[in-house]
This record gives sequence, structure tokens and C-alpha cells, in this order.
Amino acid sequence: MQSKQIIATIFFFLLSLQALMGQFTGRNPTSTGGGFDTLSKKNVYTPDTSIYNYSYFDDLDHKEPYVDSLLDNFHRYDPTRKESFDYLHLGNKGSASTSILYQGNTRSGLDVGIDQYRPYDIKIENFRLFDLNRPLNDLAFTPSQGQDNFIVNARFARGFSDGISIHIDYQRINQTGFYDNQATKLTSLGSAIQYLSESKKYRFITSYFSNNADEEFNGGILRDDLFGLEFYEQLTSIPVVNTQNAESRRENRNFSIHQYLSLAKKGEWDLEAQHRFSLLKDSYRFSDSDIDTDAATDSLIYGDFLIEQRGIRSYWKTDQVQNYIGMKLGRGDLIRVFAGLEHSYIRNNYESVGADENSLFLNTGLRTQLAKYIDLKSELRLGLLDYVGDFDIGGSLSFSTNIFQIAGKFEAYRRTPSITSRYFEVNGLALWDNPALAKPFGTKLGATLSIPKSKTSVELNQSVETNLIYFINDQAEPLQTSSGISTTSFLVTQKLGLWKLKYDISLLYQIFSEDLFGLPPLSFKHKLYIEDRIFNNNMLIQLGVDHRFIQFNQGLSYSPVNARFYTTGDDFDPYNLYDIFLNFKISEFRVFLVQENMLGLFGNSFNAMLPNYTDYGSRFRLGVRWFLKD
Repeated sequence: MQSKQIIATIFFFLLSLQALMGQFTGRNPTSTGGGFDTLSKKNVYTPDTSIYNYSYFDDLDHKEPYVDSLLDNFHRYDPTRKESFDYLHLGNKGSASTSILYQGNTRSGLDVGIDQYRPYDIKIENFRLFDLNRPLNDLAFTPSQGQDNFIVNARFARGFSDGISIHIDYQRINQTGFYDNQATKLTSLGSAIQYLSESKKYRFITSYFSNNADEEFNGGILRDDLFGLEFYEQLTSIPVVNTQNAESRRENRNFSIHQYLSLAKKGEWDLEAQHRFSLLKDSYRFSDSDIDTDAATDSLIYGDFLIEQRGIRSYWKTDQVQNYIGMKLGRGDLIRVFAGLEHSYIRNNYESVGADENSLFLNTGLRTQLAKYIDLKSELRLGLLDYVGDFDIGGSLSFSTNIFQIAGKFEAYRRTPSITSRYFEVNGLALWDNPALAKPFGTKLGATLSIPKSKTSVELNQSVETNLIYFINDQAEPLQTSSGISTTSFLVTQKLGLWKLKYDISLLYQIFSEDLFGLPPLSFKHKLYIEDRIFNNNMLIQLGVDHRFIQFNQGLSYSPVNARFYTTGDDFDPYNLYDIFLNFKISEFRVFLVQENMLGLFGNSFNAMLPNYTDYGSRFRLGVRWFLKD
């Protein structure tokens, strides 16, 4: 069976390469001329009058075009791989994950501490509201190894003549996995209905966001020397730590009503009143009803959480009622100043106890263009009531020319520790109760240089933080530093091209004064590919190899009981993965074909981002995407 896969993959690669070379026209994919095909001269260029601009809830006045991204990284369909840096995960699509790049939480206020599904969530912070003159339909589907493993994405927006528009963003990840007890099922939905009066003085938006994540946990494999042996060809035959009923469910809800009313307008200046009412619900539960407190395998995954024979359960829920009222004074993109008060009534519930909190925050900000090429942003968030002493203040200044853009940013914060760091229960018993944890405090500096012509981007970040909270051992217990911890990250992205041969690289290097988080000091991903337009310039195609490398100083592990990644203190092998990909685009229709982990075709090549959480070897993946304008 394996030899057939090898032959089929080699044949597919050579055939694609031959077809690609045979159809080269001598044109650059981005050029509009060149070539000798007379048929192309019959094409009449018709300007596309479609308008697809979008904005975010935190700044509705600033609009960006919804650009057709051609085929840039189209084959990187996994949400954990779409950014310049990747996320570590448990070897299955949609599984719990954490960023390779150190990203400490700096926002003051309520922090629940459950964010292991961050790259998959659709939330109000990343939801796009569209300003368009034609309906938008953006659909994508990615199946693998049958109907039980797939990812679906859908985005829809449409405006109506009476000022009403509808906006929907949807994602579904369903993965049974390839080892026992490894399934994930994630459903994310973002939706909004907007009304804008004919005079544009009043805007009303009602929004609803829902993120559900169900995951089964096997604790990783027990042996890595069985791959390829007789009776172990199917990965479900590989023994795993836990094969029974370990599973979790995370739920996140947000229902909001937003109102914006223009109170006064003089010339280009506009004074606007803003109000937001929100109901927010978050919950997390984990259970395993089939454990053995004397079993070595269960001890590997649960450690000190094994407190009784009946099983393990943990449960937490928080509900919020939130109101925001504020004012904004603005003059187009030239200057916008806002100030407001945000109050939240918070109810936290564990299995045996509950606690109520009241938070009140003063939010202020400024966004302006000092000159044609200079942009300035600053924000202040100051806590009161139960969150008195919390604050975060930040600002950024960017300078742009026709050649380059350089930006600097600053941030300082002091915030209340997360709920699950302060208190946590298992089976109704408090394993830790730390209400007196000191508030983390830190400062961050950053600078970015972008050169569009050379397709270069360089980013440098430096942070110094005290009272940091980190997690260790099988119980993922929270500990706190007393000294300052410094972190430096250096991120470079570069695109190079010679004729039809392209090379893209993204490199991340991090330095920690003390290794508390187990994050890799060095990682990079790059791809080498051929790109051209073929078939009378009607098809854009890419064919190449995508490589990812992650160097670890020590390994990370994951506790599903309290949803925390923690350091193991043990050395861990690098992650080294090669994919063969073929992308092509015809009009608004795109397809990718990927042979993931191509080295696995020629041997038993498996990789792991976390100890024992081995990936699924070499797999073929297909993906399609339609962008429909009506």
C-alpha cells in the first residue's frame, strides 16, 4: 500500500510539473502584457466596479478593501498555520493550541484563563463588517481521509436598499483523528445585522457570536517504535495513554446590541454618542469517568489530579452583563478621539462555590494623522471597583513613504490574574486558592520595518514583566515569579523571486532571560515554488515544497483538566515537516492539493510538537474555495 502511495505521489508531482512547464507563456503572474498568444488579444478588459470594504467593531470609520489574496499560502488551510508564526497543538486539527510566539495577556480586566482554542475562534475583535454594493459569498471546504475529517469556512454579506445589511462568518472543524480517542469538533459562528439610517446619523447593530469546542484526549502515544510494523499499519493500533472517556467542552457566547448616534455635526467634525449592551457567557468542563488511580498510564496524564477512584471532573462558568456608554469626536480619518465607561457584572461559578464581581473601566483613545505620512494611535484603560489598580496604556506611531514604512509601539499594563490561576476545583475540591496572587505588571516595546518593493518585513519586540504566572508539573499548577523576566522576539518575513521561481520565508527567533514557558527559541517556515499563468493566461498556478522547522529547548505538555500548557523540563526533538503542494486559481475558483509530510511516504517519518502527541504521518489533502460576487 505504501509503495502505491509513493508511486502515485511521484507520478502526480512529475505530471503536474510537466503540465506546468508545457503551459508557460513567458508572462509574469502580475504583469498585464507579454506572450505571443493571439487569443489573449480578443479579451476585452472590463473594470470591476464591485466594492468590498470592511471595518472592525472597534473602529467603524476606518475601512480596508477586501482584497483577493490570489494564492498566497492558500494551501495552509489549518488556522494554526495561517499567521507568520505557528501554534503548537496536540497533533490533530482543531486540537488545543498555544502560540509559538510569546504573547502574554496585557489587557486589564476579566481573564478567564481558557484560551487554548484562540486561533479557531470567531469573536467580536476579529469580525468584519462589510460596506459593499454586491453580495459577498466566500466559501471554502477542505476534506481529508473520508467524510469524518473536514474543515468548512463560509463568509456571507449582503446589503439592502433600506439601509439594512447582513454579515455572517462561519467555521466548522470536524476531525475524528487518526489515533484512538483523538476527535475534535469545533463550530464557530459570527453574525451581525446592521441598520444605517438614510441620513447616516444613526447606526444600529445587533451581533451574536458562538464558539463551541469539543475535544477527546488520549494523552499521546505510549510507544513510537511501532510505526510501520506488522499489525500497526493503522494508527488506531498504536497504544495511547488514555483510550476511554477523557473529553472536554468549551463554550463561548456573546450577544450584543450596538448603537451610534450623531449628536452634532459642524463642517467635517462629528460628535457621536455610543452605547453597547452585551450578554457574555463562557464555560469549560472536563470529565473522565474511567480512570485507575494505580495505573501508570493515567498517572502520566493526570498526576496529582488523581484524587479519587470515581473519576475526574472539573467545571467552571462565568456570566457577564456588560454596558458601555461613550462619546467620540472625529473628523474623518484625520482625527478621532473617544472616551467611555464600561461596566460589567460578573458571576463566576465552580461546582461548589460562586463569586460575584463588579468591574468598571474608563476607556479613552486617540487616533490621528499628524501629517500625510504619520499615524498616531494611543489608548488608556483604567480599572475601578473590584478591578481597581488594573490598567493598560499603549500607543503606536508609524511613518510611511512610497519606499518604506516604519512603526514603533509601546505598552504598559497591570492586570488581575486569571480566574483559573486564582482558584481551581477538581471533583468539587479546591486544589488551589490564591486570592492574594500579585498582579502581573509589565512594559513592552516594539518596532517594525516594512519595505513593500523588496517584500521585506522585520519586527522586533522587547518586554520586561514581573509577577508573571506560569505553569509546571502534571497538575499544571500556577507559580509566580518575583523578579523581572525579559523577552525578546525577532520576526522576519521575506519574499524573493527569480523569473517564475519564488521563495518565501518567515523566521522567528526568541530570547528569554528565564525559560518558564517552554516556547521554541527558533522556528521558521519557508516555501520554494514555481508560479505562472497558464492556459491563455486564465489559470494562476503554484507548485512547490513547503517546509516548517521548530527548534525546542524543552518540551511542553497539556493538561485538559484545567486547560493549561505547562513545561516538562525535558529536552525535546525539533519539529521538521515537508509538504508538497499544488495551488491553482481560475477566475474566483481556487483548488489546492497537498501531500502532507512527504518524507512519510519514504519511511516512518512522524513529527510531534508536544512530547508523545505525534502527528498523523503522511496524508493527502484537497481544498477548494469559491469567491462569488452575486
